[in-house]
Amino acid sequence: MDNSILDELIDSSHFIDNSLKKKCKEYFEQIPKGIGTWFYSSSIPPFVYQGDIIDKLDVIYLQVTDGDRQIQLLEDMPCVLLSNTCDLYFREKTREKYISIAPLFSFDEFAENKYPEYSKEGWENFLAE
Repeated sequence: MDNSILDELIDSSHFIDNSLKKKCKEYFEQIPKGIGTWFYSSSIPPFVYQGDIIDKLDVIYLQVTDGDRQIQLLEDMPCVLLSNTCDLYFREKTREKYISIAPLFSFDEFAENKYPEYSKEGWENFLAE
């Protein structure tokens, strides 16, 4: 991949903190050239792998509030695949066909939504860690 395209992807990313974008570019410049489309695929691969980011996935989860269980839905959420790649192949395995994912969201948006359980100082300390 051309470095200018990679730089553009890093600069436009909402998932990479602005203070780390320069360092991110430096790390990618260390990768040997000529490895083709390993970083950003021009087509949808037949298999997914650990660490892949899946765009626009509907995430359904159970939220419990004061003993009341409610099903919640996040629509069109980008997610990262957490399951080990070897867990994704189910032939001759006894485990169920479930995978682990985690929604991705902007750190800035997350930081703006202070949780009431935290004091102002506690929230700032939590974000700084």
